[in-house]
This record gives sequence, structure tokens and C-alpha cells, in this order.
Amino acid sequence: MTKEFYPSCPILIVDDDPAILLQLEILLKNNGLNNILACGDSGQVSSLLAQQPVSAVLLDLVMPHLSGEDILTQLWQFEKNPQ
Repeated sequence: MTKEFYPSCPILIVDDDPAILLQLEILLKNNGLNNILACGDSGQVSSLLAQQPVSAVLLDLVMPHLSGEDILTQLWQFEKNPQ
């Protein structure tokens, strides 16, 4: 039996706090959303976005490496120029 993922493109959660990542993932899964990417390192977001599109992003704005605002700029660039 094949498990279907919903939504078809994953929801990306970006937060440097592992407890927040876990809580958001549980919250989404309890509400029927099972296609989730959790990222604890803001420096990895660019490579994740290059690998696959996402349907939504839950984003912490204050993080080490790249701020949430920097990631929003990356998201805007990927939206304008998908690779």
C-alpha cells in the first residue's frame, strides 16, 4: 500500500529550535498534513529549495547563519527564477 502525501509539494518548516520544529511537525500531521520538510539550519534552505518546490514555508525570523528575512529574499528569488 502506497502512502499518499498531502500536500503534493511539502511544507517547509525552518527554525533553529528543535523543540519548535517538532511541535510544528506534530501540529501539522495531527491536522492531516503529512508532507513536511523540517530544517534546523537556515544555511541549508537554499539547497532544499533547489532540490524541490514547496507549497508553504513556516519560518523563524531570528536565526543564526541566515535570518528569516534573508530566507524570504531567497524564496522570492526562487519564485521568480525557478531552477
